[in-house]
This record gives sequence, C-alpha cells and structure tokens, in this order.
Amino acid sequence: MHFIFILFSLILCCKEPNTEIQNPKQIFYINSLLGANLFEKPDLDSMVILSIPHAKEVVYLNESVFLEGSKILLKKIEFAGVKGYLRNDFLSEKAEKFYFLVNSNGGLNLRENPDSNSKILKIIPAGFIGEFLNRAIDLENEKIFWLQIEYNGQVGWIHSAFTLISSDRQNLEDRAGFGSETWFYSLYSNLEKNTLEEYKYTEEDQVNLVFEKLVENYKIYFVEYPISEEDCNSRKSRIVFQNLFSKKFYSRKSVFSEKLIETNQTLPGTVYIETQICNCCCEVFDGNLFFLLKDKIIPIDFRNKDLKASCIVDGEISILEMERSSKIIKDNNQILLYYKLPNCKFDELEISKTGIGRKFKGFKGEVFIDIQKKDESIFLKKYYNEGIPKTFLEKWK
Repeated sequence: MHFIFILFSLILCCKEPNTEIQNPKQIFYINSLLGANLFEKPDLDSMVILSIPHAKEVVYLNESVFLEGSKILLKKIEFAGVKGYLRNDFLSEKAEKFYFLVNSNGGLNLRENPDSNSKILKIIPAGFIGEFLNRAIDLENEKIFWLQIEYNGQVGWIHSAFTLISSDRQNLEDRAGFGSETWFYSLYSNLEKNTLEEYKYTEEDQVNLVFEKLVENYKIYFVEYPISEEDCNSRKSRIVFQNLFSKKFYSRKSVFSEKLIETNQTLPGTVYIETQICNCCCEVFDGNLFFLLKDKIIPIDFRNKDLKASCIVDGEISILEMERSSKIIKDNNQILLYYKLPNCKFDELEISKTGIGRKFKGFKGEVFIDIQKKDESIFLKKYYNEGIPKTFLEKWK
C-alpha cells in the first residue's frame, strides 16, 4: 500500500508543467494627425463608431482583412472597450510625435480658435519649431487644416498652409533658417547623420508593390498606397531598399511621397529620388541622390538639373531658391556642386504696386562641394567664397 502511494506521488511530481504562454497584447498607436475613424464592419461605408485621436493606444485583435476589390488593409482593434475596424496605414508600432516649422516670412498667427477670424493671441516667428498637441481639424474640400499647438505657454491654433510638418524633428531643424547665411554655410556638414534607418517591410507593402529593381547589392521596391489626393495623413508612396547581404530593409520616414527617377546614371551604385515632404502644408519638393554602400545607404541633397537663383515675396509667403549647378566626373566617382546664395533685396515700390517682389541684388555667399566615392566610403570637401580653388571654378567656364 505504501509502495502504491509513493509511485502515485512520483507520477504527480514528474508530470510536465503547463508551458502554455498567452499571446501578449499587440499595441499600436494612431499616427494620423486628424485621428482615425473606427468602423463597425470591415467596410469603409459601414457606420463610424467613433474617431480615435492622434497618438492614442489601441489593441490589435489578431484579425485583418483587405477591403474587397482594394489594396487597403483593415485591422480589427479595441479602443476604450469598443471594438471595430481601422485602416492599417493609420497605425504605427510606436507613438509618433509631430513637429511643425513656421515657413512664413512674416511669422504665423496663433489664434484662439481654429478660425481665420478668431482672435490673434501671438505671432510665432519664422523658423520656429514646435510640437503638435494631438488635435487637428481639417477644412472641408481643402488640403489644409488647423493644428493645436502651444507657444510660450499659450495654447492656440495655427494654419498648416504656412508650415512644414514632420515626425522627424531633425529634418525640420536642418531646414530652419533656410536662406540665412548660417544655414547656407552649414550645408552638407554631416553626411553620416543622414544614413537611412532600418524599416519593417509589411504585407501591406507587398500588396501595394508597383515594381522592384536590382541595383548593385540592393533590391529596390517602389510601393504606392491607395489614398485620395485630399488625404492629409497617409503616405502616398515609398521607396524601400533591401540589402541582399544582410537582408535588412531601409526606407525614409517623414515624407509624403517618393519617386524613383534614375539608377546608376549619375554615378554607379547611386539612385536618384524625388520627394514631396507633406501633402497638406507648404509644398516642398526635394531631390536626393542615394549612395548604396555595402553596409549602409547615405542620401545627399542633389538636383539632376541646374537651377537659377530666385527670390519671391508674395504677402506672408517668401520663396528663395539658390543657384545650383553640378558636374559629374564618372571616371573619379566624383560629384562637384556649386551653390550661390542670392541677396534678396526687394523693391518696396514694386511690392506696393503688385503685392509681389521678385528681384534680388547679386549673391552674398558661394559654396563649392566636392563629393567622391572611394570603395565603400564617401569623402566630402567644402570651400567657401574666395577659398574656392580656381581649378574648380575653371570647370564652370
């Protein structure tokens, strides 16, 4: 009898423990400035249960479906005890802060309410960078909206048309002071900080893939998402790079759209891409040349066409364009860039008559930039004004 009892005890002791692990909650955050609608069914025509504000946390319920006849992915989520369906492109794995840069020459009015006739509380100076307070209101039938922000302890509303908006503060800081001599002479100060970040390539990216291309040791994917032209929140298109050695993906964040223009044309192992920063703010288009190195990708500001200098002031908006020219020396894997900063002195009489000033008086600064690719490194030299070597200037005659 005692033997049976001991044997039974041994069997109990040797029984395998319960190793079942419960799936942890998968958390996402609303990345849309205007918030996101939660739908009752996986159908954008179904009833909107509620609108979830920007940066709020939601729980993914392990169910996703592509909208019938579309490439739009919907995810079932729970927010504040309410379950429903949400567009996947309005979700991100971390809470993103959004920043704004005042891009108006005359500063920007901070208003008491989101209304052009509302009381002006303060005037925010040009070049100021601030943080968005997670509330925005769009204007019907217009690609602009009101942002709630705080400036010098005062909470109010600003108009997006006179701003640049990005979740990348560094991107805006690089643009702050645009047109000033300090900004001009700091161009190309640190290439390494612009190294492209890693990216998580998703099922939605694969479904919306338009084409892929092989360049050097990278596979390049062009992804175009199904959004409307008036959509201020979603991303329109994306270029994704996959390193064929490490299998890692890389992509640029904080831009509205990207367009692949050429590969291996400027220099071997480079890709030229044009970008639009945002859809519902001051329109800014950039050109970038991406150097595809073995273990990283380095983009530089670049235009594949020469540009003449211009200075325009029209009411509160000012536009400055440097004179830009470039020469490619393929035998040396070398790019020479020559930039001139115009001296914007407007004719007050012309402005008083037409409201627009277009003239400038000569140039107040010159920068010459020598960029060369050697093996798997990028080398850069900069020369200013009288220090620009005559041998380089001879190439422009």
